[in-house]
Amino acid sequence: MPNRLRLSLLVPLLLLAGAAVPAAASAAWFPADAIDGPSPDIVAAGDVDVARDGGGGVVYLRRDGGVPHVFLSRLVGGVWQAPERVDAGLSAPAGAPTVAAADGGRIVVAFESGDRLFAAFAPGGGPPAPVGAPQQLFDGAAAAPHADVGINGTAYVTFAAGGDVR
Repeated sequence: MPNRLRLSLLVPLLLLAGAAVPAAASAAWFPADAIDGPSPDIVAAGDVDVARDGGGGVVYLRRDGGVPHVFLSRLVGGVWQAPERVDAGLSAPAGAPTVAAADGGRIVVAFESGDRLFAAFAPGGGPPAPVGAPQQLFDGAAAAPHADVGINGTAYVTFAAGGDVR
């Protein structure tokens, strides 16, 4: 094949290869927003998760009545919502909060309270519904809980207990 013909085929191929490269994603750091506080009652930050549709939440521990409890602030339409207490009805101190979000406003929060593991969820599918009452997942000391929600809407909580990962 003559060099001139090779060169004439090479230029269009290089142009096509350049067009196939995706454009760089636009990313930037944004200033921090105060979700709650300032308050001496905020004990610790917990976890944050954002779904593919941009909804999500952050969980943290804040003293209520002198005892650490789990609070959730949801991200809806790019705006952090007023915090809501997730472990309502439980009097024991809470710890290790984790959150997972899925499209459509689905959200699940898992946490420890009184040597038991609990989870609460909001089903999504419309305007943000209140997170339901916490449900006990495990009776016993649970360490390092982590939550996730699959694209099919099923929630999973993993944790360590008694030398096992559950």
